[in-house]
Amino acid sequence: MVSRLADDHRNARVLAEGIASLAGVVLDPPEVDTNIVVFRMPGVTAAEAYFEALEREGVLISNFGGGRLRVVTHDGITEADCRAAVEVMRRVWTVLAA
Repeated sequence: MVSRLADDHRNARVLAEGIASLAGVVLDPPEVDTNIVVFRMPGVTAAEAYFEALEREGVLISNFGGGRLRVVTHDGITEADCRAAVEVMRRVWTVLAA
């Protein structure tokens, strides 16, 4: 899979830029240089309902500890998937925050 790491890194950058546009997110997209995106979303780290709702929508996110959240791109994840994941994150957070 080494041959497709560049694709994973590119997709992670798309994901990072989209996540950074979400309200309250602390993330500097230029700092993302691998297929792992780590960010902070104050108010979400303890919200199991957010993680569960995302999982039901097919978006897996993990608590990385210390108030950090993590998403990862890998084989089978496309740029369109990354854009869709950001929209799911936006929609779910908007519903839960209301």
